[in-house]
Amino acid sequence: MAAIGHTIGLSRYVVPQLFTFASIGCAVMSMRSTNLPAEPAWWILYSVLLDKLDGTAARLLKAQSRIGVQLDSLADLIAFGIAPAHLFYRIMSQSAIDFTGDNVVWGALAIIYALATAWRLHRFNQEAGGAQSKSFRGMPSTLSGALFATYVVAHMPGADLTEHFVLVAIMPVLSVAMNLNYRSRKVTIPVRKPLLLLQAVFAVFLYYATFCQLYPKALFGCAGAGQRPSVR
Repeated sequence: MAAIGHTIGLSRYVVPQLFTFASIGCAVMSMRSTNLPAEPAWWILYSVLLDKLDGTAARLLKAQSRIGVQLDSLADLIAFGIAPAHLFYRIMSQSAIDFTGDNVVWGALAIIYALATAWRLHRFNQEAGGAQSKSFRGMPSTLSGALFATYVVAHMPGADLTEHFVLVAIMPVLSVAMNLNYRSRKVTIPVRKPLLLLQAVFAVFLYYATFCQLYPKALFGCAGAGQRPSVR
């Protein structure tokens, strides 16, 4: 009986990791997708939602662990660092913005963004100490990936030069924002029932709209409102 109880106790760690691996799978699908620009961005948004399910499942099942934090950071690097950088380069290399050395510039911006994401995740792991922190410094990589992907699905299909220039500006802005020295709070499950109901309705809308690929501009607005500064 003790062995069975121990096995059941360990099995609760499997559920969050399944979401983590699914997030990595969505990031790989984003990089393999050839239907530019929206389809790869939707795959990144699927990773965003799976990342949220990963953290929620870990908290509810009390399955938070050092290895879980490390695996989650690996998934975040792939889904919200490498996949957006890869998509940015592909979009810009096919854009109408053409000058000598343009692909070198797009590649440099993409690499800087991926490295900024890696550095931000490294800082988070150092501060978390193997546990899930209640707050963090700088913009979360998940939110950065969500902002990038929602901008792409909302504004890049049929985009003109203005939208492409905005996309170029977004990459260094997000790279810096992820590593600014300010503290922001995680979104947690509220205690008050009205707030809990509101959060539940909001979550249902996000999951429905994303998986059905609806209301891209509304999703971009939701992502933009997703950062909450800490009052500490």
